[in-house]
Amino acid sequence: MQTKIQLSCGSLCLDIRRAELPLDELLGFATRSNPKRGFLFVSKVLGKHWPCKPTKMRLIYDLLAQKIQSSTVQTLVLGMAETATGLGAGVADSLVRLGDDKVISQQTTRHELPLETLITFDEVHSHAPDQLLYPPLPHLAPSYFKTERMVLVDDEMTSGRTLKELAVALLKRFEQTPQSSVNVIGEMVFVSIVSWLSEAQKLHLQALIPVPLRFESLLEGEFEFERNLDFKPSLPGQVSAKTKANAPRDDLGRRGLRLTMNEHSFDLTHLQLDPRRPVSVIGTGEFTFHPFLLAEKLSAQGFDVLYQSTTRSPILLGGAIQQSLTISDEHGEGVTNYLHNPPSSDRQVIVAYESSICEQTHHLSSLISPIAWIHP
Repeated sequence: MQTKIQLSCGSLCLDIRRAELPLDELLGFATRSNPKRGFLFVSKVLGKHWPCKPTKMRLIYDLLAQKIQSSTVQTLVLGMAETATGLGAGVADSLVRLGDDKVISQQTTRHELPLETLITFDEVHSHAPDQLLYPPLPHLAPSYFKTERMVLVDDEMTSGRTLKELAVALLKRFEQTPQSSVNVIGEMVFVSIVSWLSEAQKLHLQALIPVPLRFESLLEGEFEFERNLDFKPSLPGQVSAKTKANAPRDDLGRRGLRLTMNEHSFDLTHLQLDPRRPVSVIGTGEFTFHPFLLAEKLSAQGFDVLYQSTTRSPILLGGAIQQSLTISDEHGEGVTNYLHNPPSSDRQVIVAYESSICEQTHHLSSLISPIAWIHP
């Protein structure tokens, strides 16, 4: 199936080879305010730039986890910051629900923690290219460095370069870690909702990764982009931090999580929601998985729930982005953040924070009057 999308930055010509869900259920399209790459695939099932029902998000997690397949081997699932932190943890969570009992979930981050990094790498097309990965929490380290299957998760792959950079750097770091058994890594899996990799690109990536590599996604195709030469964007605001963040937690995924079937319980009594009115839950920045679980629990209780998250991604209005709020970041780094497609005025809004300091720093509350939920 071939589709042409016209954007202010140029035109996208899509050739869809395989789709397990319809294209228009998975993706919208928009224009970045970014000179490195003008177009943007806007996921409708990620809970980031486009509000999404938590039931749809769980379906995506389950479908991808089923493709990865349940296993008895030690598995490390890594989600990419910023956009795929929740996706990676969600896929890991669904793997646990399939019966895997040896799953560690972790995310890369753009926040500095007060300890040495495990690896650093870059995402060249991004508005904020620097990515960090920190060592696991001490109680996870023995299992972490005995990983037998690495699952690297991003929302979409266009060239596979970013996941390749992460894979190569991580394998090299494992080789240099005395307690690791890098030779027992039997498989690498690149996972995305949408993959634009050609067969030739897949073969090239396989040749660069020194362990068996497979690719899993829900939609595959290729695209060509014809740039509008008159479109000359610049990055608005501050896109990367020059100072260390206020209180980025290390126990919610940046240094790993051991997920279990009985882990996710939240006290919601203090939220005082009207069951007759719809609810929007908003995650903040990289803190997206636990707010998703909150949204999922509210949905299970009968609320009409949509989930979305704030972001660093500067996106122009048009296409899949109809409205946008510009806000300061919740960590006090001076990084410009956005809430794209914000909730309508009839919805009760919950904004989720990883710490009370983040709530105090944020000024989103002055724009949408939300209820704050802080992870315990």
